[in-house]
Amino acid sequence: MLFQIFNISSIRPSYKTGTRMELLSRAIKRKDHMRRKHLQAQDSKLKSLNARLQTAKGTLYNAGLRVARIEGRAAPSATQADQLSQAVRAMERAEATYTKALHHSAAAIGTSTGRVGLLLPSGLVASRRI
Repeated sequence: MLFQIFNISSIRPSYKTGTRMELLSRAIKRKDHMRRKHLQAQDSKLKSLNARLQTAKGTLYNAGLRVARIEGRAAPSATQADQLSQAVRAMERAEATYTKALHHSAAAIGTSTGRVGLLLPSGLVASRRI
């Protein structure tokens, strides 16, 4: 069909007249595409922030359980003291990781399209509302 049009009129289908209307239309489409692309990048960033925050919270929870389990043992020994100090250090690292992930997630409030929810503790959300 396109070949027939070209044979009849000698105008290629890719021909652009270059009118002001075509230029403006292309500019609007280009800007809209870039805006959508930017918002999609922010959505994917929110997804990764949510995953990071969930992982950090799970790690913190497991570290807390480990410390509680070691402290709950009846007879303290030298190996138990070493295990407890390791568990406490692991819990401190997990707390630092969780705090950092929470800070990054809180900084992302108000970005993105709104299609992807941001996981935050309810207290932090209430204090950030305007």
